[in-house]
Amino acid sequence: MPYPTQKLMFINILHGGQDNRTARILQFVKDESVEFLGLAELNTWNKQELQRFGEQIGMPHTYFLYTKHGYHLGVCSRHAFELVSKKTDELWHHGHIYVNVKALDISILVTHLSPHSSIVRRWEASQILATWQRQLPLLVLGDLNTLSPLYASEHTKLELPGLFASRSPLRKKFLNDDGTIDYLPMKMLSSELHDCGIGTSTPTVPTSLTEDSMHAAPMHLDYALSSIKGGFIATTAVNEDTSTLSDHYPLVVQRCEKEQQHRAWKKNEL
Repeated sequence: MPYPTQKLMFINILHGGQDNRTARILQFVKDESVEFLGLAELNTWNKQELQRFGEQIGMPHTYFLYTKHGYHLGVCSRHAFELVSKKTDELWHHGHIYVNVKALDISILVTHLSPHSSIVRRWEASQILATWQRQLPLLVLGDLNTLSPLYASEHTKLELPGLFASRSPLRKKFLNDDGTIDYLPMKMLSSELHDCGIGTSTPTVPTSLTEDSMHAAPMHLDYALSSIKGGFIATTAVNEDTSTLSDHYPLVVQRCEKEQQHRAWKKNEL
């Protein structure tokens, strides 16, 4: 028997949803009826505001993580969860929230990786894998600010290396010293995790809300990565409404695994 479909979401809401976007974001999430939500860039928010937000969308279980640069992280859930780990120190640019959601039979790590340096993102990627306790399957949700070799053909068509080389912040963010795209952070994560959006998701930036020089071309920057191959499908929610909710499109993730796959994971067969 298949598992009941579980629906999760991640959104980088851009500077705390300012300019009256918070109410629209709330309504969008509420209409989607998700069971778990990861949020990045909760600028100006606090844990009380996140709790109110969660209660309004039917997800009363929340955790708010203050981050050192003010781009805070948060999670909201319909189900109670166990906080396993939260980090903002060392080389973490923002940090991570790692929880076990036993009702969903998964662990979820929500993060927002460095927007400036792929060297830092390599370290952050290593820490994600080191943090996973492997007691439950893992789902990583986040703005990973990283390009994946799985989309290399798109990057070639868009001539991204040349575009990035001409702009110092983009060069530092995405390129190796020899001018090639640094795929290593995603390669590290892909050694144990699978991109849930392959074949189903469209680029998550840019939207029509702002003109952002760091989103100079259509790119996948937001990801759902799962330890269960084929266990989840991630799609980018692209429509007239979401194009102005944030500078990133929401990422919607649905579970599609069968009980047999889950048993196989526990036996380390996947």
